Amino acid sequence: MITSSPSPRAHRGEHGPDRDSAGVAASQTRYELRFTSLFNRGRGYAFPCDVQGHVYIDELTDRARTNYLFARAVVGTELSAPTVSLAGSGFGSQFNVTLALIGR
Repeated sequence: MITSSPSPRAHRGEHGPDRDSAGVAASQTRYELRFTSLFNRGRGYAFPCDVQGHVYIDELTDRARTNYLFARAVVGTELSAPTVSLAGSGFGSQFNVTLALIGR
C-alpha cells in the first residue's frame, strides 16, 4: 500500500471502513461471489462483490443481474452456497460467507 501520509490507525493494525481486514485499501482489492455447480465440476457463476459478499446489483449488466438472481434462487438444488474469493485467484483462496437469501 502506497500512501503519502499513512493514518495512525494503519500502524496499529486497525482498519476503517475503507480498508479490508488486512489493511489493504478496499479500492485496490477485488472480490467475487462464486456459486459453483453441484453437478458439473468447474461450472458456476461469479459476480463482483465486496469483502463481505455484498453484490451491488444496480451495477450489474442486465444479463449478469438475471444470472445473479437465478444463482441465488437455485442455491442448494443446482448451485452451492456462495463463497467470497479474491478476484482471479482461482478456487484456492475461498472463504465462506453467510448470505441472506431474501424470499426463501
